[in-house]
Amino acid sequence: MADKKVCRDCGKEIKWPPFVPGQRSFPLNPDGTPHRCHSASPEKPKDETTVIGEFKSINKFNQIGIETRKGIYTVSVSPELLAREKENFGTNAGIQVTVTMIKDVATDIKWAGPGPQPSTPTAKEILEKNIKDAAPPAQPKQETCTSPAVAAPEQKAEGPKKDEWGIEFDRFKAHLSSVKRDGIPELLQYLIDKTDFFVAPSSTKYHDAREGGLLHHSLRVYDNLVELSKIYAVDIPEESRILISLLHDVCKTNFYRLEKKQLPRKNEKGDLVYDDFGRKIWEETLVWTIDDQFPCGHGEKSVIIVQRFIRLTDEEIMGIRWHMMAYDDVKNSYAGNLAITNASDKYRLIPLVHMADLAASFLEMREQAMREIAGGA
Repeated sequence: MADKKVCRDCGKEIKWPPFVPGQRSFPLNPDGTPHRCHSASPEKPKDETTVIGEFKSINKFNQIGIETRKGIYTVSVSPELLAREKENFGTNAGIQVTVTMIKDVATDIKWAGPGPQPSTPTAKEILEKNIKDAAPPAQPKQETCTSPAVAAPEQKAEGPKKDEWGIEFDRFKAHLSSVKRDGIPELLQYLIDKTDFFVAPSSTKYHDAREGGLLHHSLRVYDNLVELSKIYAVDIPEESRILISLLHDVCKTNFYRLEKKQLPRKNEKGDLVYDDFGRKIWEETLVWTIDDQFPCGHGEKSVIIVQRFIRLTDEEIMGIRWHMMAYDDVKNSYAGNLAITNASDKYRLIPLVHMADLAASFLEMREQAMREIAGGA
């Protein structure tokens, strides 16, 4: 006589055949046919799981990021769900979601509420948000720091800090606006409204790897080029100096993004910190990573972007295109190495631009020279 039971997965009545030593038994339906539940109910497949968290973004591989208390899940999206939710994926960043997955592929998503419909944030809006997140509560008779380069949890005792970012932003606009060439206003507006140029870092972890770093680096290249022009017998028109210096790294706009990674803790000196048992202490850290939205090279990419708005001279094109000189990947090819050498022979400003860029990346200018530049700016 078969022993009647209920399937723990689908809840249907099943029965087990009489036990026979040495043979494996399988459950049967009441009519004697094999029970093919496969340990899953029709309503909930075996591999179905759910994740509840905050929707972050969707990448070019049709994978969505979901942030939970345990970290960020990256989940592929089924074609059906992608077709249904494609518009929502682009506008609902920050919304709480419940995602149904089968074998790590999202098959359904439920939004906690209607998502925002954001427009592309301007540099000023990005900056204001960063200031709001980083700045301390307002204190009487103190001026809140508005520079992403110097934002800190507290104000120094000697008084409010300078708005270094604001000074550099105004200086950049003044220099670029002084160039009397068709398309300059449109180029400046493009950098403010359509890119993160004024709040982007200049690298992921090397020189000026911080918010506002790209703006700071570009101005330092200009200052260095001014000084180098005095030392070497190379005449560079002021308009060309401005355009080459300030726009040589436009290729780095919409290029970097912050990403959370598990990294070992380090102290202020950069040394690893260990726990009482001599083990590394791992913690979630925000780091800059590369997410190039227009992968079209480096110097040549800057030339392409700038020439959508203004006409550059041959000398300006060469200064921007080859400012990396031997650090440019193209130098590894025979034709590319020849091109760099020939360009440097014909346009003597290229080595100066390269030196100005290197100095801005690795060296500090003497205070006296900085005061002279500030006085003439």
